[in-house]
Amino acid sequence: MKKNKLIIIFGLVLLVLGSLLFMFNKRSNTETGNGNGSRVLSNEEAESLIKETVKKVVNIYENPKAVFQVKEDDDKEEYLKILTYDVDIKSLFTENGIKELENTKFNNKAFFLREENDVYFLENIPSDNSFIKSTVTVGNKDLNEKNITCEVTFTTYRLQDDDSLTYYVIVKELKLIKVEKENDEALWLVESFKYNNE
Repeated sequence: MKKNKLIIIFGLVLLVLGSLLFMFNKRSNTETGNGNGSRVLSNEEAESLIKETVKKVVNIYENPKAVFQVKEDDDKEEYLKILTYDVDIKSLFTENGIKELENTKFNNKAFFLREENDVYFLENIPSDNSFIKSTVTVGNKDLNEKNITCEVTFTTYRLQDDDSLTYYVIVKELKLIKVEKENDEALWLVESFKYNNE
């Protein structure tokens, strides 16, 4: 009988310990969530986050149909009308990042137009600003639990008339800031990333 009581008590202790570990692990996973809580990201996590973010930014500039609901507008020949701008843009950029995007120009032509309640993006940007087919590498990361600053290198090549390849390498600085949301979720948003080469 004593042996059975010891086994039951031991079982209850294990059950309580298991429950505590489960709750601690669940809390830890919730804290790290999208924004990875208050801890500093590992180099691998930061690099993955940076590359994913850069891919989204590249799509905004070069393939907005992949990010937003869009509509062609006959009155604006070179521009696409962006139908879901205000909602979608705030899930990727801070206020400063949005201002930077909205002030971007390519060959003195505005990338962003707002007329009354309508938003337009330039449909095609110059090819020397095109990074959609580039290989992306990340270097010189400076990160803490609230900020990531790094260099993003775009490498691409073009086939020349003589069948030789010319490689192009462009390095840009990216700054991400972690923003806490009302529901305890945290998002890493683009604070600064100048897309044009001007």
